[in-house]
Amino acid sequence: YSTHNMLEAKLEEYVLREVMVKSLRIRALLADAESTIKNHQWYVEQHLQEPDTMPNTARRMATLNTNIDGAYLFFRPNYYPSKGQLYEPYVRQSNDSIIYVQLASAEHHDYTKTNFYQMCMRGDTVNWTTPYLDREGAKCVVVSNCMPLHDKKGDFVGGIGVDLSIEWLNNIINQRHFYPSSYNLFLSPEGELIVSPDEESVSSEKVNQVIELINDSTVAREKTKTGRCKCITFKDTDGKLAYIYYSTMRTNPHWQIVLV
Repeated sequence: YSTHNMLEAKLEEYVLREVMVKSLRIRALLADAESTIKNHQWYVEQHLQEPDTMPNTARRMATLNTNIDGAYLFFRPNYYPSKGQLYEPYVRQSNDSIIYVQLASAEHHDYTKTNFYQMCMRGDTVNWTTPYLDREGAKCVVVSNCMPLHDKKGDFVGGIGVDLSIEWLNNIINQRHFYPSSYNLFLSPEGELIVSPDEESVSSEKVNQVIELINDSTVAREKTKTGRCKCITFKDTDGKLAYIYYSTMRTNPHWQIVLV
């Protein structure tokens, strides 16, 4: 019995270490990107009378932070009459090149209808999104964050934000594990898949089984001794006994980090 307890404690130690390390790496990358937005948010608000400087601001954001795949600004309709009804300078990195585009158009990309715009207009900070395919901007699957812009009177004028490719998340989850057979997933607070190992490493059938178990409130689970993780014992799609350990990041975006 004591040997069993020792092995269980050792397993929990390994699990917590891996979850903690990867959580810290993710939070550091996200915080760095958030700082990039905040630093340029202040600059833009001080130079709102200079619309031609906005593409350079987006360029600076995209080049100063190598983790950023795209940077953008958008403004309320007709804020800059000389730029047309909608104005959204966007800069993305492509290999060693920096590409600038004006994304917005009333016909194809009306950002005023997006949740980003509506939340910024209310004065909210947009938390990191779940992954989505950005066909027009970054041209890859990204997570995004955005912050509102205000003039000196405090009135809403637009927003500023960045896109991060989920490729860097894939790099984190595919790093060395304490157990060769284990793997990681990242889920949103609502239990939606953010990133998983590639199909060659872990089948989608196994991934879906894990997600369903975590999201099923009727499935038995218990807290680890430290209370930092929850654990589900199950048989995987191959009929092998397995364990799901998962924990929620304590700070935004409160993603769930899963170790199987």
